[in-house]
Amino acid sequence: MRFLVTNDDGFAAAGLAALRAAVRPLGEVAVVAPRDGISCGGHGVTHRAEIRIEQTPDGVFVVDALPADCVRLALTVLREEIGPVDWVVAGINQGANLGVDVYYSGTVAAAREAAILGTSAVAVSQCVRESVRLDWQRAQEWAGLVVGQLVGRTGERVRLWNVNLPAIEGGVEPAGVAVCPASYDPLPVAYEELACQKRGCGTERRVRCVQDYWKRAARRGTDVERAIAGWITATPLRVDATGELEQAGEIGLKQ
Repeated sequence: MRFLVTNDDGFAAAGLAALRAAVRPLGEVAVVAPRDGISCGGHGVTHRAEIRIEQTPDGVFVVDALPADCVRLALTVLREEIGPVDWVVAGINQGANLGVDVYYSGTVAAAREAAILGTSAVAVSQCVRESVRLDWQRAQEWAGLVVGQLVGRTGERVRLWNVNLPAIEGGVEPAGVAVCPASYDPLPVAYEELACQKRGCGTERRVRCVQDYWKRAARRGTDVERAIAGWITATPLRVDATGELEQAGEIGLKQ
């Protein structure tokens, strides 16, 4: 089995090295990752602009573009060098991607791009809290365990998974692996006013988004609630963006 590993924190990120090591026992591993960190970059792609690709001495393809671009290039332009890919695994992101974060996350976008192109994928993120030391060795072990379980689910119709590893104290084990829905509650968004001054005929204001990430709704049974309670969460995601229709058909233009 051949895996493609990518991320949105950049090719030199500790989380990418941890994921590469986690997946290696499961099969062959190729790495195509962005040059720079692009946190909260969403599902952007580069259109028409030139993209530079370099290869490091240890075989990593470094792409001067976005996470979804890395997957596109790996499955097309770099296919001869990499070979056919069975699974794409993105991460390990330094920071949670829970609930509605899946719309903002470059990590999830990379995995989603793979699913759009017909390749099964997993996005893996490590929840972070100031009070808990980040342990990449543990994250590596948990990621290897969960990715191995998801890959081994033969006959599974899910093509895209979003996994979050809990932020728990050293010596404490996760409560388990919970397959659960994503919360659709919004993040608590607030803005801090930085400056306000007159410029010419108008006024310029400068603001900055501030939020306590963990002060968010934790609807019972969702990935947010389970992650806070110390579970590893695995959420199946859909690529189909069509909402529910009572009846498909045509809508006339006349009153």
